[in-house]
Amino acid sequence: MTVHGTHARCSPDSLDVRYRQLDRKSVILPLGRSGKRSAGAAEILTVAGFENVFNVLDGFEGDLDGNKERNHVNAWRYRNLPGFLDGMSV
Repeated sequence: MTVHGTHARCSPDSLDVRYRQLDRKSVILPLGRSGKRSAGAAEILTVAGFENVFNVLDGFEGDLDGNKERNHVNAWRYRNLPGFLDGMSV
């Protein structure tokens, strides 16, 4: 399981290369901070013919709590699911 870091960037050229490397039958979980932008990515992949795409609804860090902080109310990290972020296991 690999989660790309919060500062990850993707150029159009590298995206095109990665897109062609993906197996259209593989399970793909677009994962972003809160799940909102990754929903769009999941839709794009599904329309492009990928068969097993699932958005992680609350994202990696989730919604803001009452103190306007993340990782306290929902999400991948809150549930202690495995991942890798900025070179460190999380």
